[in-house]
Amino acid sequence: MGASPVSWPVSTMLVKELNWVGSFRFIGEFITAVRWLEDGRVDPRPLISAEFPPQQIEDALITATDKNVSAKVLIRFD
Repeated sequence: MGASPVSWPVSTMLVKELNWVGSFRFIGEFITAVRWLEDGRVDPRPLISAEFPPQQIEDALITATDKNVSAKVLIRFD
């Protein structure tokens, strides 16, 4: 769409089990949001609806699928 094609070492991604996330629109807003998170101007913690340990994964998944109850559900491995 206007950008030049990019070459990327796909084999490295596969070996290291990396994930690639892209953004099609609003790239400027995405960069701004990341900067605000880095600078501490935005606190993402209020978006977290619930946290669960791995032992409660089933409850976490049930909570995560209920859009009336949750926005973001975390599994804590600490």
